[in-house]
Amino acid sequence: SGQMTVFDDDAQTSVIDGSAPYLGSFSPEESLSTFEGLATSGTWYIEVKDSFGMDEGNVFCVDLEVAGNGVQIAADQTTPMTINAETLGSGSFLLRVATSDGVTEDLSNASFKINPAPFDASDSFPIEGVEEYSVTVNYSQEEMTNLTDAATSFNMNIEDFQLTAVGLLAFLRALLPSGSAEWSPICTDCGGSETATAFYVSSEGTQSALESVAGSSMTGAEAQRFSSSVLIFLLALLNAQN
Repeated sequence: SGQMTVFDDDAQTSVIDGSAPYLGSFSPEESLSTFEGLATSGTWYIEVKDSFGMDEGNVFCVDLEVAGNGVQIAADQTTPMTINAETLGSGSFLLRVATSDGVTEDLSNASFKINPAPFDASDSFPIEGVEEYSVTVNYSQEEMTNLTDAATSFNMNIEDFQLTAVGLLAFLRALLPSGSAEWSPICTDCGGSETATAFYVSSEGTQSALESVAGSSMTGAEAQRFSSSVLIFLLALLNAQN
């Protein structure tokens, strides 16, 4: 059917009273609370037995969700809300929703996962390799306007424009003779109220590109600003010629 049969001690309907294909939540014949306090590590097995010879059925998948102690994240909520991932931290979670009188409640049929935030390489690159890190640059309003206009001219969003700029500068860096002087940051005290973040992935080669631009003289944020500024400057020269 594409929908799961969920065993939940708090379900309103017993699996004994259910009927095929058992869509939704059912309380099992024996309480799942039997497992409380037991270790979850190891290999789990499920046994499926058909006690009736006149019918047939299929088990397409089995999913085991183990939940720890919960935390209340909202109360008296009557409108849609946004939950900051930092409130829960990284991990897998089940969501339980109940009416204010506690009469009706439901548990999500599947868990949702919050991944840990990537390493922030704005001020320093990670000592040990990571698959992904982020770099955030603080721009002035004028700088952000120029960055937005340049990205729009390439039909890109700001993050993709910054990654493209870094890739271009890394390519130009690779063309320089060995031993060429490293590039220097445009400024060491630049700042502003506007922020732009880009994510660099090791397997995509974007981290090595940024680090080749930065060398030993720039931080990740300075290298990202430098690259974007150079590409904006080149674009301005091109537009001036036209």
